[in-house]
Amino acid sequence: MRIKYNVAVVGAGLSGSLVARRLADAGLKVTLFEKDRSSGGRLKNLLLDSQPVDIGVPHLPGGSELLTTLKQQWLDAGVITPWPVDIYDFHNNGEPFTKQQKTLYLGTNYQAQVTEALIQDIDLVCDTRVISAVAEDGWYLRCDQEETHGPYDFLIMALPAPKVALLLKEFPGLQAMARNVHYIPCWMSVLEFEEPLNPGFDVAHASDRFNGFPGQNPLYMLIHHNNKPSRSAGKDTWSVYWCARESVEYKDVSSDEVSERSLRALEQLLDRPLPAAQVHNHHWLYCQSFDQLNENSYYLDSDIHMGLCGDWFEPGGLAGAVASAEGLADALLKTLPR
Repeated sequence: MRIKYNVAVVGAGLSGSLVARRLADAGLKVTLFEKDRSSGGRLKNLLLDSQPVDIGVPHLPGGSELLTTLKQQWLDAGVITPWPVDIYDFHNNGEPFTKQQKTLYLGTNYQAQVTEALIQDIDLVCDTRVISAVAEDGWYLRCDQEETHGPYDFLIMALPAPKVALLLKEFPGLQAMARNVHYIPCWMSVLEFEEPLNPGFDVAHASDRFNGFPGQNPLYMLIHHNNKPSRSAGKDTWSVYWCARESVEYKDVSSDEVSERSLRALEQLLDRPLPAAQVHNHHWLYCQSFDQLNENSYYLDSDIHMGLCGDWFEPGGLAGAVASAEGLADALLKTLPR
């Protein structure tokens, strides 16, 4: 029988939630720390009139055998649901848009249901920002509310690289590694219209994610929230995501300017005036890393009892985060004494 280990996992996005689930299933005692009020990370949602609206990853990606297997498990458990939808793909090379029907997969009522299902019986400490991690005969986590948690036998950080760097002051080599990872940010806006837009599609995206829609339009994706399965909203609600070029160029602008640019970009794309709208913006500062550490899909140091995971080790966005989490969990469980 495995020795009971006490593990702290910092970050309750998909990567941290997967690691926590794997370790808890193996009999380890796991405590999960999250700075927000609930789990989710890039699967988070915004509450509008008490209804959740997805503001992170708009659907679960495909492309990896591991993620395909997990999606089937979540589908069987009722955690996610299919969305057969026509996707309009706009090209920047002068060709007309193409339409293709695909089946996208979403959290049944909101995206963060995936992480909630993974950690439903795991100790979750929310609204708690870890500000330092100290190794003193075990790991101690010092938090923003002047609380200290610990000791823990093992520490796992499932955070963006810049946040990891802030916590690793005692380990300059690891801190330098994390500081060398850079990210592309992403602005997104939720637009609530008083009247239906009826553009003729529910999902549209640009084939060129970096440059966005044709005509130097700052957007690269539009999603109609109302037509997602099991979603509801009092107004005609759309989620729009900025392309990488615009998100980098305008990363420091005000929320008011983001609102104005999102509305004008959608007006340009539809080629008609828009009805009155309320706009809610979110800035994903660490949307996608472009300096992945490809030596391994994770970091594990058995001497100091610490592991790191996330999409900055494995390319592919959310799919990379999943692969990194599973790789770290497998490696860690192999090192622990029985």
